[in-house]
Amino acid sequence: MILRAKYLITGDGRTCLQDQAVYLDKEGKIGWIGDAAEAAGRYPEEMVKDYGEATILPGLFDMHVHFGYYYSQPDLNNYDDYMVAYYALEQAKQSLRLGITTVRDLSC
Repeated sequence: MILRAKYLITGDGRTCLQDQAVYLDKEGKIGWIGDAAEAAGRYPEEMVKDYGEATILPGLFDMHVHFGYYYSQPDLNNYDDYMVAYYALEQAKQSLRLGITTVRDLSC
């Protein structure tokens, strides 16, 4: 899949690129970032999602996340603090394996 948008923030606190595209491989990991006009030529078989004037933030992490608790876990009260912490650690490791990181500065 190719994602396109007017702006792309790299997350280094300085760089805001314009008219870029991001190629996501079959696992949803970033495989390439480059000029939006070049993306379709590099990956002609891929679906393109164009977000127009939006900003793409690869790896943006929702900092208000509850790794150790989900409202859909009706049996959470069966876990002691150790198990909740262990569960949270595993969720955090999975997120990092997927390439989810933090971004310091979101200004363009």
